[in-house]
Amino acid sequence: MPVKPCAEPGCGTLVDVGTARCPRHAEAEAVRRWREADAARSHRPERKWYFTARWKRRRSMQLRVEPLCVHCLKLGRTTPATVADHVVPHRGNAALFWFGELQSLCDHHHNSAKQREERGAGATRGSGGADLPAKRTGGPVAEMGPLAYPRWFRGVHVPLTIVCGPPGAGKSTWVERHARKADLVICFDRIVAELYGVKRLDRASGHSLGDVLRRRNEMLGHLMRRDAARRWPRAWLIVGEPRAERRQWWRDRLGPREIIVLPVAAAECKRRCAADAAAGDARVEEIDRVIDDWWRDYRPRSGDVVVS
Repeated sequence: MPVKPCAEPGCGTLVDVGTARCPRHAEAEAVRRWREADAARSHRPERKWYFTARWKRRRSMQLRVEPLCVHCLKLGRTTPATVADHVVPHRGNAALFWFGELQSLCDHHHNSAKQREERGAGATRGSGGADLPAKRTGGPVAEMGPLAYPRWFRGVHVPLTIVCGPPGAGKSTWVERHARKADLVICFDRIVAELYGVKRLDRASGHSLGDVLRRRNEMLGHLMRRDAARRWPRAWLIVGEPRAERRQWWRDRLGPREIIVLPVAAAECKRRCAADAAAGDARVEEIDRVIDDWWRDYRPRSGDVVVS
């Protein structure tokens, strides 16, 4: 077979025609290119996000809830995960970085299979959550996709009751009447108050729906830990969820004790919201439309407990 000198200046090692460098210099060239690429990545603005306390909290939560590499599990192996990886490569997109779905990977799979995905088909993949409810219409929360319905959710270790209904149905009031002081109540409005010190989310004031959902998911993640029952005797989750398939998704994912639906008539919900607004409650201006949309999308589901 014809041979030629190694392309590295000063190296006289002969290599096959069609091969640029000898093994030693080929490896050195690969290392050099990797370092150049890594240096280029390090100058991208989004690299700084990985060093923020916000990301470190999110990474820590992901690895606590999903501690094993998901790719290894598919191969029948149990390997501790070390990387909180974005299912859809964010490529500098802030929304995908902060709110996109994560998966736990070991170093091997993150640095091999995942990197090939990012260079190829990974850039055009969907949400990564093939088991999400098929329809994503139905309000701003549902439109958050993987953040609203995370693939990493698992069964909880605390008796959980999910309470659904349109705005103005009295979901929070119903839970307050039935929950005990030691119970954990996961309520959208309570999280808004915790994060922003106000009763209602106001995007015009810079409030982030994504941050509220991340906090909700973090609280649900605590319920998935085996020691959760030591902290809370029961838990309550308040959501809208008019669609039967979404309520089924929650049933399949979290395994709640029961799902309660409060199908209060639209006219009564609107009356209550109007009264709240007159009393100073900053409900969204389109609340009537949101109520109508809930009733348009509502479908009964076998197994729900309907409270009239």
